Amino acid sequence: MVVAWLPAAAMAAEEWPVLKTYEGASLRRVKMPMGGIGTGTISLSGRGSLVDWELWNRPAKGHIPSGLKAPHFAIRCETADGAKKARILEGPLFPDEYEGAIGCVVPNHGFPRFRTAVFKAAYPLAQIELRDDAFPVAPRLEAFNPLVPGNADDSGIPAVLFRWVVVNPTDRPLSVSLVGSIVKDECVEIVVPDGSWEKTRATYVRDPGWNTGADRYWRTFLERGEVADSPKDEPNAKNDRKANQTCVKFRLAPGETRKVPFVIAWRNPDRKAWGAYDSKDPKDVVGNWYATRYSTAMAAAEDLLARLPELEARTVAFVKDVLSRKAPDVVKEAALFNVSTLRSETCFRTADGHFYGWEGCYDRSGSCYGSCTHVWGYEHCLVDIWPELAKDMVETQFGPALDPKTGHMNFRVPLPREKAMKQRGIHAAADGQMQCIVKAYEVWKKAAADEWLRGIWQNVRKAMEFCWIEGGWDADRDGVMEGCQHNTMDVEYYGPNPQMEFLYLAALQAAEAMAAACGDGAFATECRALRERGGEWTERNLFNGSYYEHKVVPPKKGKIAKGLCRKYMDDKEFSDPDYQLGAGCLIDQLVGDFSARAAGLAPVVDAEHERITLDTILEKNLRRPDDDSFNCMRSYALAGETSLRMAWYPEGRMPERPFPYYSETMTGFEYVVAGLLAMNGEYGKAEAVVRNIRDRYDGVKRSPFDEAECGHHYVRAMAAWTVLKAWK
Repeated sequence: MVVAWLPAAAMAAEEWPVLKTYEGASLRRVKMPMGGIGTGTISLSGRGSLVDWELWNRPAKGHIPSGLKAPHFAIRCETADGAKKARILEGPLFPDEYEGAIGCVVPNHGFPRFRTAVFKAAYPLAQIELRDDAFPVAPRLEAFNPLVPGNADDSGIPAVLFRWVVVNPTDRPLSVSLVGSIVKDECVEIVVPDGSWEKTRATYVRDPGWNTGADRYWRTFLERGEVADSPKDEPNAKNDRKANQTCVKFRLAPGETRKVPFVIAWRNPDRKAWGAYDSKDPKDVVGNWYATRYSTAMAAAEDLLARLPELEARTVAFVKDVLSRKAPDVVKEAALFNVSTLRSETCFRTADGHFYGWEGCYDRSGSCYGSCTHVWGYEHCLVDIWPELAKDMVETQFGPALDPKTGHMNFRVPLPREKAMKQRGIHAAADGQMQCIVKAYEVWKKAAADEWLRGIWQNVRKAMEFCWIEGGWDADRDGVMEGCQHNTMDVEYYGPNPQMEFLYLAALQAAEAMAAACGDGAFATECRALRERGGEWTERNLFNGSYYEHKVVPPKKGKIAKGLCRKYMDDKEFSDPDYQLGAGCLIDQLVGDFSARAAGLAPVVDAEHERITLDTILEKNLRRPDDDSFNCMRSYALAGETSLRMAWYPEGRMPERPFPYYSETMTGFEYVVAGLLAMNGEYGKAEAVVRNIRDRYDGVKRSPFDEAECGHHYVRAMAAWTVLKAWK
């Protein structure tokens, strides 16, 4: 890591936009992850503390490096009459943080701090305003990491800008000092360029015990506005500490404003393959792309500083473009704040430049490896913002993840990449494989040329043909998925169901268009015939007048193709399979239409039936604040909150063992409903769905930058981007 300082003259003059403001109780859970694509992040809390240091190639929720107190910024002012005051640059603690067996245990609890804080956000731009009537100045922080559409490298710099804006509101001059204090380790370094101000640096603190080193640091800072190394010959040191502190000191004339930016940068190159965090096998090292671009943390900091005006201007332009869209602010908030997932520890780029992602992040590990096709299939923002990464994901899915002989696609990609090409035994996912075919079409249309499509077409065709193998999803080629269909509910459905069927119809439409573009007319004709026949059958047989039902058809023993089922099934399970949707009104039953239209394809669902189905979901799946129903699984919405549950069952028609998540609420699926409502012009209803979600992620109860499902920063929630794009 590097903390560097840049003169104010190099700053972009344009004011940052603000989308959402948090203050008071709503600051409690605010944590904005700050870092580049595949670099790891430091999160900025609502009060200004630096938390969740996730720079070491794995999730690390709650991790804050310790040493000479936790990382922080601080300010000191001296008036003309010699009065001195100092504060840590953070807002107040919350009442629930006061109590502990040995008092408050919040990092940096002993420092004096500002009485109020206001957090203003428009991801990736964060501003914090600090106030204290007893302090001469009211500092403001501007913090961001460059987010440049169309340039993944410029959006993947392992560095964050923390720029403190200080105004002298008095009629007398002030002497001001600012310090950045970061725990020292082998990756940490502090650099301050030359300038017309006094600079001091501390690299070594002698601590005889009882936090004497921290006490010495603060008293020196308060008294002199400086930091300094401890004397080397001081006796009785029990706990010597390396320090990493840089302090700048300057004069502020009456009414003068100064901007003092710090850059924190890092370099940790040894990323391991999925979950192999503690492996000693060199074959498990996949590396980091950013580490091939920057040989040191210093190099990353220097790159950001050298190009800061341009990178900042382009980032601000991106945010302003999103904020200019014709949609309510809450829809912009959902879309923009969930983009942060692409630059969280959920995603990474290996040293060869390829892009991968977990489904989300647990506190200390990734959640569900392999760029899971039936989770990543829900997001359609990557191709809009960084099309080169979207192309890379498609090339991986139809390259090392696909068996070119059979069309079987691993819905989870092993690493290292060579392993993926050899290990094709993971069962296929019906929904994920169809979504990948749709994604191939979307990337072709939005980000690639016909030549690119021709290069992958034969594998795309094989993936489509895999539906028709003996014992497969549509073995009889009637345009209806009927076989063993593993899906994102982590179970296998048997028999025709809307969730898989409409994705199948979307994939057939995409394959038809791609086949025609590649001169494969006969295949295009076959896909069109299947799509038309399957669509007609589905509307006639699955729509029950209110929504689309799953018709459970127990599988026949010995008739399930290899690679479709994740477990052995006994005779009982063949006659009465567990974990089926059955008669449930599923929140996700129209996802095929959502995916098709998000990719630029025509609708695959009857318009009137879709309107009725969406109204049924809004009525039957709605969980109101006073709802007292039981949720047997994970709780992402609780009493007093409004949400859409995964499924509703008519009285007496719930299976004895329904699919496991039927009673849950998950935001990614809610955004599918909101997106379809917006696509159909039902903007008021769409806004209500989104507002209910964002009311749950309000900063009081949950972080606005961390919509969870199976882990933090869950990929499916990026479906919110499609809701924004659907607004006309």
